[in-house]
Amino acid sequence: MCSVMRKGIYCLFSLLIICALELEAQTNILWPGDANRDGKVNSKDLLYVGLGYDQNGPPRLNMTTEFVPIPLQNPWGDQFPVSPIDLAFADFNGDGLINEIDIAVIDSNFAKCHPDIVPPVKDTLNLFGQLAQLCLLLPDTVLSGDSVMIPIIFESPGFPFLPDTVYGISFTFNYDINLTQDAKTSVVIPPLSWMGDPGNSINFAIIRDTSMIYKTKSVPEEIGKIEVAISGKDLRARSGTGPIGFVCIVMDENISKSGQTICRSMKFSFEDVCVISKEEKIIDVISCEDSMVVCGPPQPCDSIQNLQVELISAKKAYIGWDQIDAANEYQIRGGVVGSSNVVNLSAPAGTVFQQVTGLSAVNSYWWQVRPICPFDTTSWSHKDTFNTACPPPDSMMVFGDFNFDNAILAWSEVENAVSYQISGRQLGANTVTKVKTPDNVYIAFPLQAGTQYEWAVQSICNSFNSYFSLLSDIDTFMTLGGSSKNRHIIFPNPVRDMLSVELLYNSETPIDIHITDISGRTYFQAKYDASLTNKFNIPLQQVADGYYLLKITSDHGTSIDRLLVR
Repeated sequence: MCSVMRKGIYCLFSLLIICALELEAQTNILWPGDANRDGKVNSKDLLYVGLGYDQNGPPRLNMTTEFVPIPLQNPWGDQFPVSPIDLAFADFNGDGLINEIDIAVIDSNFAKCHPDIVPPVKDTLNLFGQLAQLCLLLPDTVLSGDSVMIPIIFESPGFPFLPDTVYGISFTFNYDINLTQDAKTSVVIPPLSWMGDPGNSINFAIIRDTSMIYKTKSVPEEIGKIEVAISGKDLRARSGTGPIGFVCIVMDENISKSGQTICRSMKFSFEDVCVISKEEKIIDVISCEDSMVVCGPPQPCDSIQNLQVELISAKKAYIGWDQIDAANEYQIRGGVVGSSNVVNLSAPAGTVFQQVTGLSAVNSYWWQVRPICPFDTTSWSHKDTFNTACPPPDSMMVFGDFNFDNAILAWSEVENAVSYQISGRQLGANTVTKVKTPDNVYIAFPLQAGTQYEWAVQSICNSFNSYFSLLSDIDTFMTLGGSSKNRHIIFPNPVRDMLSVELLYNSETPIDIHITDISGRTYFQAKYDASLTNKFNIPLQQVADGYYLLKITSDHGTSIDRLLVR
């Protein structure tokens, strides 16, 4: 029986050893940047770099600094004074030495988290009720737009009567980003302070970005956070009082509403403050909350300069204006041009347009707008006018066909038109082709030679293509046939400065080129020797924009083309 008991005890002991080895294997997982193994990379990890600074041990086989789990196969054998953590956990880059290079890993992996947490072991230094103090030195009042440098004041416990006790400090500094130009916030750690100099101290500071994993949803986005840590690297305790850092902020320029100066309180505080001795013992600390007053001059209640109108239909329109930041609301008034009746409307702050209804077709309207600010009201804007009419073009023309498979369609501009829609088809056909164009000229292509077409145009009087006019009168034209007897090319059409004419036949006699306007007034006339060349350039720099007729006379007869100069 004793033999059986001995076997059972031996098995149980073996099982405990195996479990202990497995637990040790699980806990010896290094995550680069997390020296105290609390599951996250933050400013506290600098304190452990300071405690182990210049210590060395076996380098790692895997020397990566990426935030990945790394089994610690070669522990150094030495631990931090209180925490049961091997010094190798502060060698983030795995080169076998704890130094400045490891601080850079805290920065690159800052705010990252992992699940391999070791429960903390803490020991508090007994200083008989004496506390370290962490406070701010704030001005009473600043103005919007001011740049403010805020000293962070740290005092060792019982200074100047207690001996040196402090080795390192880490903390988070909180501030209200709603009153600052947060992109301009910075933190400065002075090279010389009672905490040390570059020869015997190290430091770390970072403005915590709202996208970092460590900033959870429980932290309001309007609270800015700066993490700071300062530590010795020589295992020598310190004592003293004075600034150990400065936070530089630039106040927002627009914190007030119109009409009077507005002042707001801006709060500052510390959290997660940790002060340690060179023996890694916790030193109790008291931190202060403080505030300063930020005052802003009145925002101007400017009058509105830019007005816009977008027609919806003959009876509806959008009216729009520039936003005035100080406005609580907007007043709008308007009516029919020439009428004494005035309609008054209002729109809430933040609105920059208003839909007006009940308009009548083919009427002209006027309107104005002004902002209403908390303590001020400006004058009305200038009067803007618009009319709801959306007529079709009243004149249409077809211009020169130079390839026998296209035609240039043109029509008169319409005042309210944003664009146009052309409808066209072969004469007698059932299928209608519709094309939208922003201009009042369109090249129809491809067409069939010797074919008759009909077309009409509609005006489109808003940018979202919902307000169409009626169709214009229907116009017809016929493309030239396939015979080459009188064929020629004119290009370009429309034309600006120089028109090219090319005959597609031989002429034994000089040709006459004659350009007139619609009324018959001559703008250009010349004779050309067609026996030498069949290409001619006609200068039109002195011809005003408009519609013209181009007449070519040769021994093959006379042809007339429509020409647009623009």
